[in-house]
Amino acid sequence: MWAFQVLAGLVTGSSWLRYRSALELGNASRVTPVDKRNVFIVALIGAGVVLVAPE
Repeated sequence: MWAFQVLAGLVTGSSWLRYRSALELGNASRVTPVDKRNVFIVALIGAGVVLVAPE
């Protein structure tokens, strides 16, 4: 179980670094909606995993 937590931390850190880089390189009004959409997609996947996971 700890491996998933480590992977989640690495992916989150990578995501924030790429988000920050995109904001520095481009227009924030084009970058932010993509980030917000990703949060929604992750929430949907998380809900699906919780609902499908065996007890």
